[in-house]
Amino acid sequence: MIVPFKKTYVYAGFGSASGLVRFEDRTLEIEYRTIDEIINFFKSDTRQIALKLSDIDSVDIKRGWFSYKLFIDLRSMKSLDRFPAVKGNRITLRISRSNSEKLKNLKSTLALAISEHNLQQLDIDMDQDEYESVRTKDPVIISKNHYSDKSESDTDGRLPNALERRDQKNIG
Repeated sequence: MIVPFKKTYVYAGFGSASGLVRFEDRTLEIEYRTIDEIINFFKSDTRQIALKLSDIDSVDIKRGWFSYKLFIDLRSMKSLDRFPAVKGNRITLRISRSNSEKLKNLKSTLALAISEHNLQQLDIDMDQDEYESVRTKDPVIISKNHYSDKSESDTDGRLPNALERRDQKNIG
């Protein structure tokens, strides 16, 4: 999915940047070229920034009078060194109204991919925490995903007394 953009007021108003935003293979790529606004003669070489999903915090769009704005909030400033006119950790790009459908599709696709990536990271972190607790406590497995310390169980490794009494009440 490719969306063209323009960024005005670059280099204190003496330049502008235009280019493409592309989301493919779980990477957001921003390809751009700067040009001077005085005589429109001096152009830079094409530059490219690749942002991984782990670098992106959030994505939002805002509708204006004549165009849309795409806001990309990042978790780190490292990848923004080469991009012109960045405020804080936010990249702001102006998208024309003729590309509004592409922009909305890009935003929804990117937001979904970021959410899926965050969930995967959460699962990985939870699995590592569970592994660490199991490895350090010498657990007794009660069910497939539930662990108990040996201190809660009887000396012969059976279920705790409170659980046994509850089970006996349900049976009898």
